[in-house]
Amino acid sequence: MKGAGGRIASLLRAVSEAGRGTKIGGVCGIISGVLIGALAAMTALIPTSAFNSTQDLLIAFDQIGTLLNAVAGLFVALAIFATPFFVSMRRATEGRDGTLAAAASTLSIAGLITFAGFVLVFVGIFTSLASAYRTASPSDRDTVVLVATAASGLFVVLGLVQG
Repeated sequence: MKGAGGRIASLLRAVSEAGRGTKIGGVCGIISGVLIGALAAMTALIPTSAFNSTQDLLIAFDQIGTLLNAVAGLFVALAIFATPFFVSMRRATEGRDGTLAAAASTLSIAGLITFAGFVLVFVGIFTSLASAYRTASPSDRDTVVLVATAASGLFVVLGLVQG
């Protein structure tokens, strides 16, 4: 039975033997890592006070909307660059017991694409609602807050944001 070092060395040999597609996948993996670091840095810039209530989020969206749009864009870029990386990792394990690698690659790609889509939808919905909140009369603002609360509740139920 191979130790962890032997398995890693075996995987690295397979990656280096796979050729050009793996080099592209490796570059995409490095870019994905950089994007993950950028996402961590950008999300640390989002003030948590904006998420105290739905009304606070709608009011603060003018200040944090650009940052949230940039975060959404980075998630899309991450999904785009991580896909070739996971595909090349899957190809590197072909010929072995690749069921686990295939499942991990497929689920990772599907998860990233799904999450990027939900982030885009979240930012799009709250961009529209924040705009409506700014222009609404005081009596209509309650309706906008109610709709925003329902939308954020849906995202909480789906586990995409913390309630």
